[in-house]
Amino acid sequence: VFLFTIAAALSACGGGGGGGGTVSPSALDPVTISSANAPTVVGDAFEATDDMTDSGGALGVFAASAGSTRSTDVNVIDTIIKQIKRAPNLFGSNTGGVSPAAVVSFNEPCDSGTINGNFNDADNNQELSSGDTLSISANNCSFDGVVMNGSFSVDNIVVTGGFVTDVAPYSFRFRMRVNSFSAMLGGEAVVMNGDGTISESTQDGVIFTSTFSGNGLEIVTSVDSLILTDYLIEEITDESTFPAAYTLSINGTVSSTSTGGSVTVTTNVAFTGTGENDPTGGEAVCVGEGNTSVTLIANSDGNSVQLLVDSNGDGTDDDILAETWVTL
Repeated sequence: VFLFTIAAALSACGGGGGGGGTVSPSALDPVTISSANAPTVVGDAFEATDDMTDSGGALGVFAASAGSTRSTDVNVIDTIIKQIKRAPNLFGSNTGGVSPAAVVSFNEPCDSGTINGNFNDADNNQELSSGDTLSISANNCSFDGVVMNGSFSVDNIVVTGGFVTDVAPYSFRFRMRVNSFSAMLGGEAVVMNGDGTISESTQDGVIFTSTFSGNGLEIVTSVDSLILTDYLIEEITDESTFPAAYTLSINGTVSSTSTGGSVTVTTNVAFTGTGENDPTGGEAVCVGEGNTSVTLIANSDGNSVQLLVDSNGDGTDDDILAETWVTL
């Protein structure tokens, strides 16, 4: 569950800098879309679908389709959230007796390497709770096989219920600011810069509503560099069935060094599907320079897609391309 699928929807429509806590990356100039480059525009971000995410939930919609373009199995957002949950434990007894709103520093060993930072336990309950803030810096820190470097900070934390223990009902929201934070698994690394606000809620542990939004986020891999700007990604996951059903939508601007420009992505019809399967429905339009565009339509067979190309920006489709998720 959760928006460990955050890049997935973006991957349907294209796909590099900046950041460290105060500076958000800016979008590249819009790219002109044509029949020749439309599949590339649509498929370019596939390698980033699991650069921030895992292979579960709606991510399978796009990551499973990325085939050889997938750069790595690193899940950066999941890694950050695990460290946020782990942070109070890292401080251990260091927080005992500390007055509310005091800032506690820590420097702890990982499985290998080190991790250090500051934790403002606003209510001194020695747990992650509303109003807390934290910053973490990692130096070749390895947990669960993932090697981390760089830093990130978290504020605007609002937590209710059993978020830390994954017991429903719960909700959480926080803003992360990432400064050259990298996660490496199996020799492949993903580096992130920028900002994002993440939220998730569930009343019953069955239906999860998640959002991921921000001003700008850069994702750098060995394959491509992507920039997400003014983005909002929304997901609903229903685990009452197996595999779980998902509904996913994306709005924002995606820049890619591979395409040499940006497109503005709008979801007209939310993408729907189950588990790690490709979508069986959904539609998103990617608009580039001069209102040129490509509209992605997921067919009900869960395998094929249509690309409607407007190469002169007059609002009329000039070409219709038949593609599959695998070939994008």
